[in-house]
Amino acid sequence: MFARLSIYENVDVDAAEEFRQWLEHSAPADPFRELPGYRGSMTLLDRENARLVGIGFYASDADARETEKLLPALLENARAQVPDAIRATLEQRPESVGLYDIVHRD
Repeated sequence: MFARLSIYENVDVDAAEEFRQWLEHSAPADPFRELPGYRGSMTLLDRENARLVGIGFYASDADARETEKLLPALLENARAQVPDAIRATLEQRPESVGLYDIVHRD
């Protein structure tokens, strides 16, 4: 299994919290589920340093790399469904993206 990590700096912590609430209560089905080899995701928020880390899990290296090509269109479609007040959270681009082979998971 592989993980794709995206690190965002200087995020609007309040908007990230609003986005989380929208996901929990109003969001349609997970749009990432359509990605090849997708096995789930996790988002971590460091409030003190205004940093957000997105982690997507994929069955293979090839699936994670294919996501790179598909993600822009997926995010564009998602923007149309997100309320205006939190749309900026989808417009921020990561400072770095890395692909990691998962060596251990319990």
